[in-house]
Amino acid sequence: MSLFGGFKPSTPAALGTQTSALSTPATSTPSTLQQQQQQQQQQQQQQQQQQQQQQQQQQQEQQLTLAIQQGQAHLLTNNDPSRGGPQPAGFDTKFSELHPDSQKILTHIESKVLELRAESQRLGQSSRLQDVSQLADNAFERQAARVSQSLSHVA
Repeated sequence: MSLFGGFKPSTPAALGTQTSALSTPATSTPSTLQQQQQQQQQQQQQQQQQQQQQQQQQQQEQQLTLAIQQGQAHLLTNNDPSRGGPQPAGFDTKFSELHPDSQKILTHIESKVLELRAESQRLGQSSRLQDVSQLADNAFERQAARVSQSLSHVA
């Protein structure tokens, strides 16, 4: 009687073909896994770079907004060697003559103005705000009438 309970092990030749058949996918799998890992790493690096670029852009926009709010944004013309470099922009300066940073400042201001104008128009058309405004006006008038009455009794 055998230790394997009647199980007869395969011949070594049969085992060899089985292991070679199994080893082929095993060797190709790591290379595809490595490729996938490399692709994932590349994608992660690209995403990180994009995030860093977005953060830098946001920081620049915040700095620009802050400079504009504090009145520290100065518009300059392009570098003109005959004039000794960039000069302060005047009323007669054309947009194309402005330094690229100054163009960015003006473009940013313009987009903010347009954004605020659209929001203002939207709020101006809001019936809810008009109702609240009318209620506030009515309450003010009633309060003014009471104060007026109180003052008339004092005099």
